[in-house]
Amino acid sequence: MLPLKFLLDEDVSHKTLQRLKKQGLIVESVKTLRLLGSKNSELLEYATSKGFILITHDRDFLYPSRKDHLGIIVVMIHPATDAHAGQILEQFLKRIDPSKIMGKVIRLERGFWSTQ
Repeated sequence: MLPLKFLLDEDVSHKTLQRLKKQGLIVESVKTLRLLGSKNSELLEYATSKGFILITHDRDFLYPSRKDHLGIIVVMIHPATDAHAGQILEQFLKRIDPSKIMGKVIRLERGFWSTQ
């Protein structure tokens, strides 16, 4: 299996991008790819076409318009700062079996996660 690649939505902290890269994960950001302002459907299409799992705080992604995607992680932790949400996301990604993410919508909250 190829290593997982993650795309961070514009609402995810740049510090979280740095945090995940330090862990050796393959991570890009909507900001650094200059995709700011993209519609959700366009962003999900881009992520899917480039082999990314999308990470976002946007609850609209809990019910994606596309059924075919590589995975979406909706981080529902507030405040949505790196110190809070980023740390929990990092721990989640360290522990999760990649097969539990692929093609699924994951709802990540403080202390638990579920699939939609």
